[in-house]
Amino acid sequence: MSILDIGSWEAPHPKVAFDRVKPGVYPKPTRWLPGEALRPIDAYCYLRARFGRGNGPLMFSVPPSSDNPIQWHYTLTSGDDTLHVQQIGARVELMASTTGPLTGNDWQQLVISMTVPGLPY
Repeated sequence: MSILDIGSWEAPHPKVAFDRVKPGVYPKPTRWLPGEALRPIDAYCYLRARFGRGNGPLMFSVPPSSDNPIQWHYTLTSGDDTLHVQQIGARVELMASTTGPLTGNDWQQLVISMTVPGLPY
């Protein structure tokens, strides 16, 4: 299983999401900012429809308010891989902790997978 297989994504219980960010337990995450390729509203609508409310650790670290720079955070897993998708300010940020490094093409494929109409998820 790989985080690149969007059909294998699962939204773990928040406790598992917290465990997945502990230093030294999983590979250090890499970060990618998709810019205009992934609008926050598109990512949020897809993730909310598929997984419900955000389960990422940042959802529990600050009280809900429109004044917070962190609007939403999802932690998704696929096997040993972990993907964090979050809106910070007016942008989406992706962070992945994977067994192998992700290439620019891999990141772009993730974005396309979340924005292509007609996906079964």
